[in-house]
Formats: sequence, structure tokens, C-alpha cells
Amino acid sequence: MLTIRAEQKQVPEQQGQMVRREFFWGSWVRQLSLSGEVDADRIEAHVHNGLLTVTVPKAAAAQPKRIQIGSGASKPMVGSGQPS
Repeated sequence: MLTIRAEQKQVPEQQGQMVRREFFWGSWVRQLSLSGEVDADRIEAHVHNGLLTVTVPKAAAAQPKRIQIGSGASKPMVGSGQPS
């Protein structure tokens, strides 16, 4: 679960500086459910021009394990499949 919290404080208007303000102030929280495994130590976030970018890299996938299968000298089974 990724939780993002933010707070925008109200800035007092300066006389003659602001014509219209179209965003709110206050605090907010967003929670995002992440599917799969993530590498929490490599999560990065930055803000540029008011845009929050969060980079959540996937965890390194488990490497497949190769198992050597040997051939034994087993005798072939002969029969009808019926108990004798």
C-alpha cells in the first residue's frame, strides 16, 4: 500500500497580486494498492511545477532454479495393469 499525504496552506492574498485562485487549501491523503512485489528501498518521489512524480520499481524477480535430472537404470514395467 502506497500512502501519499499532502497539505496546502492558505497564502494570504496580497493587494493587487491575485485575480483568481482556483485550487483549494487543506490536507489530503491518497492510498494506492500496488500489485506485485516492489523494491521499497528504491522508491523515489519529486515535485516539479506542482506535479508529483512517484517512481516505484519492481523487485528483482526470483531467479529460476535449474535442477539437474539424472537418468536411473530402472527396469521397464511389464504387465497388464491388473494385480496378480
